[in-house]
This record gives sequence, C-alpha cells and structure tokens, in this order.
Amino acid sequence: MSFRAFPTSIVLAALCLTSCASKRSELLLDTRVTPPEVVLAMVDAKEKKIQTMVGTGSLTFESPEIAGTAAFESSLRKPDSLLVTLEGPFGIDVGTFFLSRDRYVMYNSLE
Repeated sequence: MSFRAFPTSIVLAALCLTSCASKRSELLLDTRVTPPEVVLAMVDAKEKKIQTMVGTGSLTFESPEIAGTAAFESSLRKPDSLLVTLEGPFGIDVGTFFLSRDRYVMYNSLE
C-alpha cells in the first residue's frame, strides 16, 4: 500500500462505519401521511409512561413598579404535584410555588 492510499482508505473506512448507524423510528414518522388518530395514539402511549418531569427556563417581566428577569425550575410529579422555584439575578431566591391536589403554597421572599 502506498503512502497516499493509506489516508484515503482511512477516510473511506470512517465513512462506511458512520453510514451504517441505524435510524431511529421516531425520526421516520411522516406526519403528512400518518393519520392524526395514529399520531394522537402514539403521543398518549408515550405520555402515560412519564411519571416525573423537570424543566428550567427564564422569565422576563415588566410592570410600572418593577422590571427584570428571573430563572425558574419546575418539577412535576404525576398525578398531582408541581413545584416551581424562581431565582433572580445572582441566584437570589425570589419565590416558591407548590401545587397539589389538596393544597397550594406560595412563598414570596420579596415581601
């Protein structure tokens, strides 16, 4: 094997190995062809498997008294619990909100 053929063969081998990866079935669903009832049934089946969920994000708010941004983290536990914590700039706790089937609790650390 010559010196020039060696890099070419490595590139070809790498292309062959990476092109042999399997495709995920979720990516192959064509919603233009699949009936809405089938899509809804698939979503319902996946949703029933979820028991907990955690999300993070940011809020921007403006009012005559105050304006700013806050980061939040929400935690959901099925069937009936939700916890949302808000943090302001520099990680300062702004408030907490807890919601369940029987009660809700709000804490505002700015007051």
